[in-house]
Amino acid sequence: MVRLIALFEDIPDVAAFRSLYEAQHLPLAQRMPGLCALRHQAAESLRGRPVRYVGELLFPDRDTLNVALRSVEGFAAAKTLSSLPCREITLFIVEGGFES
Repeated sequence: MVRLIALFEDIPDVAAFRSLYEAQHLPLAQRMPGLCALRHQAAESLRGRPVRYVGELLFPDRDTLNVALRSVEGFAAAKTLSSLPCREITLFIVEGGFES
């Protein structure tokens, strides 16, 4: 599995952020081809930084993620990110899982 993780930081108005995120961004992200699962939730930083929200999109492999990011739905979802009321968005790609 491959995960695309979005970390949304420094959100002045959490209610406004969540409203736009759920109304504009989620419907587009949910239509990305090859998407296996999408999770999103509020988050709290242990370092005192105002991390407020995390989104996670799961894909079966990196090739499928790349196709999804280049799709019409992927471009549309990415475009909505700039309209969200937060001061910083960091995107991560995480491949594989954890071994113990």
